[in-house]
Amino acid sequence: MPNVEGRISGIPVTDELRRRLEAEISETLRETISRAFPTEIGYAPGSREFETCRQVTYEIMPGWTWVSVYNQDWAMGGKRVGDEAIAAYFQILVLENALWEEWRQACVTAVRRVADRILGEAGKPVHIFVSIIEGPVDMSLPVELFSGLLKGERHKLLKPDEIVEWMKGETAARMAQRTAA
Repeated sequence: MPNVEGRISGIPVTDELRRRLEAEISETLRETISRAFPTEIGYAPGSREFETCRQVTYEIMPGWTWVSVYNQDWAMGGKRVGDEAIAAYFQILVLENALWEEWRQACVTAVRRVADRILGEAGKPVHIFVSIIEGPVDMSLPVELFSGLLKGERHKLLKPDEIVEWMKGETAARMAQRTAA
């Protein structure tokens, strides 16, 4: 969470374009969600807890962000998009009840900005559709980033309340390490 699929027509999705979109979408979501989680967990912006939680979130985001970009033909208004324009649909899937509405919208806007900027470099009109949907998520997670959440398992059915408690624990542990140092 998040899982992003980008489906693009009107331009070849080269390996270079794919890698650039994957990297920049991952980074913009990393930035956006690392600002969202501390607020949603209840930390006041500007507090030590907020900044620590933001950093923890920023560090773990690559471990649960998946992005795929590929070619797909699109029709707009019943007419197939050809080489004269670019049409792209980016669908973002996030864990149900993990992000407040304002942060879901921020994710949609962030992905749209990245895609619009990169695809616009082709010099063609760009038509973009970005949506975000919520649902249950059961996924494999890297043990090195999520050992406390996984508790010995390789994958996890994610639940917002468990993630909140785990993030609070990670934040408290990080703050204690800084205090002890």
